[in-house]
Amino acid sequence: MQINLSKIFETPKYENHLHGYFDVPQLSKDNTNLLTLQIEHLDRYPDSKNKYPICIFDIKRNTKKIVSTTSIYNFQQGCRGQFVGPTFNDKIIFNDFHNGRYVSKIVNLINGNIDFIDYPIAAISSSFKFLISIDYERLFWCRKGYSYSIIKNVSKNKKIYKKECLTVFDIEKNIVKKAIYIEDLININFTNSMENATHYIEHVVYCPFDEKFLFLHRWTLADGGIYARLYHYNILKNELDLLVDSGRISHFNWINKDEIIFYGAESNKFNSLRKNKKYTKILKLILPVYKRLIKDNSSISKFITNDSYYLYRLVEKKGTKIANQLKSQDGHPTCFESNKVKFFITDDYSDIDNNSSPSLYFHDVKNNISKKIKSFKSISKLDNSPFRCDLHPRLSFDGKYVSIDTLDNGFRQSFVHKINF
Repeated sequence: MQINLSKIFETPKYENHLHGYFDVPQLSKDNTNLLTLQIEHLDRYPDSKNKYPICIFDIKRNTKKIVSTTSIYNFQQGCRGQFVGPTFNDKIIFNDFHNGRYVSKIVNLINGNIDFIDYPIAAISSSFKFLISIDYERLFWCRKGYSYSIIKNVSKNKKIYKKECLTVFDIEKNIVKKAIYIEDLININFTNSMENATHYIEHVVYCPFDEKFLFLHRWTLADGGIYARLYHYNILKNELDLLVDSGRISHFNWINKDEIIFYGAESNKFNSLRKNKKYTKILKLILPVYKRLIKDNSSISKFITNDSYYLYRLVEKKGTKIANQLKSQDGHPTCFESNKVKFFITDDYSDIDNNSSPSLYFHDVKNNISKKIKSFKSISKLDNSPFRCDLHPRLSFDGKYVSIDTLDNGFRQSFVHKINF
């Protein structure tokens, strides 16, 4: 399958705009409006005293409208801004600080009405029935790059904060339908590497086609690394499943209601050692030598860890390696499937290995063919910093466009490209 990209829109130069993560479209469903967060500085944390504009760009008329503001964002996920169902044209939702707490703010783009939900959004159902929330106050102490900094609740700065939970909020009934506590997750297939470790919940990705979602339970290891488990929760069936327990999983997304794409590894002998506290202490001693001899993301490194892109089928509870040409590119897959095509677009990181030139990659799942499709410039001093700009590709609802965050022009911008097959 031949593919190339043609840029059709970019946010203004001399302004800094970002969207954030790769799991939700940045374009409205009618491909008219682009949602962005305008920030002041591309190399500083947000000032809690400031209000940052939430913008809608009409990409056909090339107009900009400020529709609201927020006090909070991070450089990885922005403020989790997104269009909401069932139309994905008329309303947006994002996180804000309101009345002393983090909340979800909903703005009606037609009449300007504003509503609040007392839980900050991590993800939301396409039906607009359920909102998933995580504890951003807790995450501040564990993953600052994915949290907000207005609230610094020191009572949550501990290895295990027992009240930490993932909350399933029923929007229609205005009640909490389910809470999954960190202690519940620790007690599933307990391993001694969990002892004296810092545990947290993050990276919720809602299925666009059903009432279910994915999330990670992560904890720190004695070797200085992080162990991650991928979970699947079906809201209507009240079923929680542990899908991947190799410890090595980073990014994932839905391609249909029964299949996901993830980057990481399924269990092997090396990964199994990381579950045991005794072996992680040994690994800590040999890791400096290992890193001197074996380069990160090299073929040898990937052979040892088994890292690659996987197509995982929920019914079979089994993953299959795909996109072998991309196995060294731990990126952010955005997926699309129709009767004719089944593909994902992913990225790599801007760093010294690629001369601060991050790229987009296309993978045809049906034919297992990969292709590098476009590269961009970055700002090298921001690479590997909390202010780095990952491309975070985001496909439109119809799979015809892809938007990215980029530093290509020396400013933080959003680009929209048409996909030409």
